[in-house]
Amino acid sequence: MKPTNRKQYEKKVGISGNAQAAYELAKSIFMQNGFLVKSLDAKSAEVTSRIGLLQKNQNPIHGVSRGELSYRDNHLSLSAELGGLKRLQRFLVWFPVGLMAVLCLIFVLLFRNWQVVWIAGLNLLPWLIISPLVNRYWFHPRTVRALDTLLENAARNVDVRN
Repeated sequence: MKPTNRKQYEKKVGISGNAQAAYELAKSIFMQNGFLVKSLDAKSAEVTSRIGLLQKNQNPIHGVSRGELSYRDNHLSLSAELGGLKRLQRFLVWFPVGLMAVLCLIFVLLFRNWQVVWIAGLNLLPWLIISPLVNRYWFHPRTVRALDTLLENAARNVDVRN
């Protein structure tokens, strides 16, 4: 399955080996990355993260804010809310706006010239276009690839062990 929209993710992979072992491996990867297991039963787990995706060098799996990992009939599936990406997108839009507001205030107080505000304001315009594009074409694909890789590796590693 492909992502249903920009903020959601769903995928199911087939496993020819032990589905429970693949499920346990994928669950342990989430736990090793700081995710909290909120609910757990024999065939599914709900994981949440409060860390969020805050920088480009961070593990892209942190784009997930809540996920449900489960296995049924030799299939491992993951459905996730990409709230970490949404939080990052808000930051990428509001940080330049806040920075511009502070700079405009400083320039007006220092130089007593309102024309300086326009110069600072013009520096904001490219970021209002670039910020959503960075999230859509860089951070979102990285998170989706990381989740795809997590599921596929869990399925393959179990197949190799059996």
